[in-house]
Amino acid sequence: MPKPTKDGVVTCAWNKKGTAWKSGRHGGIDFKAAIGTEIMAIADGKVIYAGRGGGWGPSYGIHVIIQHGDKRVIYAHLSKLNNATLKNKVIEAGELIGLSGATGNCFGPHLHLEARVEPYRYDVDAVDPGPLCGIEPKATKTK
Repeated sequence: MPKPTKDGVVTCAWNKKGTAWKSGRHGGIDFKAAIGTEIMAIADGKVIYAGRGGGWGPSYGIHVIIQHGDKRVIYAHLSKLNNATLKNKVIEAGELIGLSGATGNCFGPHLHLEARVEPYRYDVDAVDPGPLCGIEPKATKTK
């Protein structure tokens, strides 16, 4: 399974607790990505949205939403879209989606990858996107 960035370094895990997020936890995975880093599709899919402000909202900046099987995945905080690829609405694993950036609500350049299941609501329908790109889920601590 392709990673969304060449080196695939995770800087913030899914479900991490904190006050930086509206829900009190991180709804996706953040990947290290300096401005201009190539961002690739993690699986074959259909482009649902590509742009700024629409889709899942302005907090995600310039972003692309792709339907990968039963999950919708957002690639967020981009600086530039690969319009030549995205206009076809069908994308293959490993294809260039765009370049990383720091658009929307974020603390610096990175790629935010978030997955949701139908009906695709913020937080309540979020699932761990790690398995989609070959990252094993982390065990959660129980009290």
